Amino acid sequence: MVSSILQNLHQHDELLALTDEFNLNYSKEAKFARAADKLECVLEFKKYQDNGQVSLKNLTDDMLKNNHLKTLVESKKYDLADIFFIYHLPAYKDFGIDEKLWFNVLEPVKTLNYQEKEI
Repeated sequence: MVSSILQNLHQHDELLALTDEFNLNYSKEAKFARAADKLECVLEFKKYQDNGQVSLKNLTDDMLKNNHLKTLVESKKYDLADIFFIYHLPAYKDFGIDEKLWFNVLEPVKTLNYQEKEI
């Protein structure tokens, strides 16, 4: 599918190779790009939570079959955005980011309120 999207571009082969490198996590650059991609997802998730679009109530029994996720939910120490942060920590391990650093870095994000304002 990616190949067909890129087929008419001048740098088709190079872009396809970079896409494969990203998807397969081949290099430090690919790992960094994946980590940045996860961070963007986490920030969007925080926004959805602040807007009331997701909450712990949205978790299904199927989702809670994941023992790590279930343990985090049952601890009642975290809101859903926190759990999403922790769940994606493995994407950051190659960069020396652990849970403590993760929460220190993202503390300002947690204090933001992304609720949509009426104009």
